[in-house]
Amino acid sequence: MFLFLQIFVPLFHDKHFSLIVVNLQNGSFDCLDSMTRPTGNPVEEKVIANMRQYLAERFDISDVDTWPQAVLPVRQQKNTYDCGFRLMLHMIHYRTKDMNRIDEVSAGKSCLLLSFLLVFYLVLP
Repeated sequence: MFLFLQIFVPLFHDKHFSLIVVNLQNGSFDCLDSMTRPTGNPVEEKVIANMRQYLAERFDISDVDTWPQAVLPVRQQKNTYDCGFRLMLHMIHYRTKDMNRIDEVSAGKSCLLLSFLLVFYLVLP
């Protein structure tokens, strides 16, 4: 039915990145947030509601309103600046054993790698 199995929806709200994954294979909405708020995230709720409507109308998925919504357990960040790199790592390692191993070290390594690649991209023709 689909050409792809997941839709990754990065969110940026209140100076923080989080991720919603529309898992078309399992029929679910997964939220990954390295700084989970105890009250939940109203932006995530709105995006998921819009995605439900879009999938129902565009792809005629009649049971999309019954798809579960879950906050997947991920390591919580200990600083206020790793969320963007963690978001990218969550997309790379979604539903793998490495998803729960993302920490300050792996986020820092990703930052260094991206910086290295950007420097060479700007320097080399």
